[in-house]
Amino acid sequence: MDGSILRTIPGLIADVWNLQVAFIVPLIACACVACCGSKGYKVGRAHK
Repeated sequence: MDGSILRTIPGLIADVWNLQVAFIVPLIACACVACCGSKGYKVGRAHK
């Protein structure tokens, strides 16, 4: 996601509900990055 979108969505959520609920958006983004980092990177032997 674009950085401007990740900054705008929590602001809109904070306006509608509260700031604690708005922190769910960065939490989901960090979870996606962590998941891609753990599943996408695989260590293996080099082919000769």
